[in-house]
Amino acid sequence: MVGQAAARGRFRRSVGNLRGTVRGLFFGSRLSHMTGMLLVATGVGSATRRRETA
Repeated sequence: MVGQAAARGRFRRSVGNLRGTVRGLFFGSRLSHMTGMLLVATGVGSATRRRETA
């Protein structure tokens, strides 16, 4: 049980590192602005869609 928890923590840490690397690559690229705008647009779109269904 303790080993499982430790393994899960290690996995979560590796996933966080991966995410950080991906984020660094995105922000380091020239398309970072475009991807950011896309993310904002999709986020706003999903938020409005959620409001409509609610």
